[in-house]
Amino acid sequence: MELKKLIEGLPIAIVSGPPEAMLSDLTQDSRAVKAGSGFFAIQGFQMDGHRYIAKAIEQGAQVIFCADSFWASQPEVAWHNQVTVATYPTDMARPVLSKLAAAINGHPSKALTMVGLTGTNGKTSTARLISNALVAAGYATGVLGTIQNQVGEKVYASKLTTPEPLELHSLLREMVKDNMDACVMEASSHALALDRVSDIAYDIGVFTNLTKDHLDFHEDFESYYQAKKKLFQLIEGVALINTDDPYGRRLYDELQAERLAEIQEDPHKKGLSYRCQAFGLGATCDFQAVDIGYSATGSSYTLKTPTYTLDVQVPIPGEIYVYNTLAALAVLYSLDPDPAKLTKAIEAFEPVPGRMEPVANEQGLTVLVDYAHTGDALKNALTIVKDIADKQVYVVFGCGGDRDRTKRPEMGQIADQMADVVLVTSDNPRTEDPLEIIDHVLEGVGRKDQLHVIPDRKTAIHKALSLAEPGDVVLIAGKGHETYQEINGVRSAFDDRLIAKSYLDHKE
Repeated sequence: MELKKLIEGLPIAIVSGPPEAMLSDLTQDSRAVKAGSGFFAIQGFQMDGHRYIAKAIEQGAQVIFCADSFWASQPEVAWHNQVTVATYPTDMARPVLSKLAAAINGHPSKALTMVGLTGTNGKTSTARLISNALVAAGYATGVLGTIQNQVGEKVYASKLTTPEPLELHSLLREMVKDNMDACVMEASSHALALDRVSDIAYDIGVFTNLTKDHLDFHEDFESYYQAKKKLFQLIEGVALINTDDPYGRRLYDELQAERLAEIQEDPHKKGLSYRCQAFGLGATCDFQAVDIGYSATGSSYTLKTPTYTLDVQVPIPGEIYVYNTLAALAVLYSLDPDPAKLTKAIEAFEPVPGRMEPVANEQGLTVLVDYAHTGDALKNALTIVKDIADKQVYVVFGCGGDRDRTKRPEMGQIADQMADVVLVTSDNPRTEDPLEIIDHVLEGVGRKDQLHVIPDRKTAIHKALSLAEPGDVVLIAGKGHETYQEINGVRSAFDDRLIAKSYLDHKE
């Protein structure tokens, strides 16, 4: 693509070399540069891409994008006349990168039905359930999220909940090329705050809930909320919001007020398709669940839509999955309200890996593995477990290192109050001392009896399973679908499901 066409309308200045320079592709990774590439140098949180400009040129970069402050600070350098150099305003690095990523990939999101969802808990499960619903209704659907990125039958490892812009738009372009109709993607608060998704043309946005998390990144809880709200400023169609959640209610009211103000300012906007709709258990919701029932194997409810009702069976227990499937069915209804298609979607719902996932055994134990790694998520999971347990509830959990420390004692308190037997262990300590993390968790634990502190996660899981008896439920929380454990910055193979399964298969 020709450079001057790529940067048209963007605050980018060509400071050296011909504007007609052609780019074969664009990358932030100097190791991925090949002949004809454009290299976008950006100051990151851990490293500065400007340090790798010379390496990028050695590997064949045709165009270098760098911050104007970096360029101004440079004396005449050896590489300045070897390539075309374009500068961007230093304080606009991420928005500019997002726009370039969309442009060089041909704005692929405009050719797809884009469904974005955000919230603290339930994003991954809801994304999978929405995908199940759309596929059952006949939409070829890609998924971008925490567990993996999927384009048709192709599956790619997921490094971030929401990919960086260049990877994100490249995946969307691949979906268009492979004739996908829709894409369902999780939009994390980090991605929204850092403008990773600023140039996605969303048709539908979904808000699940908002509880305490990521305060290691966001300045405060209000900043966290405002980051989530940014998704709904990108929506061109329908905003579907869980108004049972207090922050969902606030979001719904604010969006409605802003919409009304827009119409008053410009009456022509009244005919636009954008609208807010509520889902939840409340009587005023556009999509409401009533007559709810729970069992160890699933949940059931009656769905009330704006035009008809349907019976829903969900193969996953718990209220949180009522909300998640409500969101999925609301998305499908917004695209096509045909009850026959919603019925097919309901039949296609299936469990999500690592979300209240049962571990099969012949010991008479109910063993569930769940990704719950926030206070609210752990509370939701334990609520489900308490409803289905005949006898005692065991919980094995820890907290991640290098993440929000404020939630550690909160999670300890929730486990202390809701479980009969608590086993505090390690999650992913990352670069932190596992014992220090455990000490933070124990600040919220008041009990002295029925508490086991076992830093080694495998040993802790084995201990819980050795103590549990038929009729008990063991919840192994925190890592869910993950197949590794990160200690001292090193990842090693570790899967809660396999650890539990292996022990149970050999338990006498």
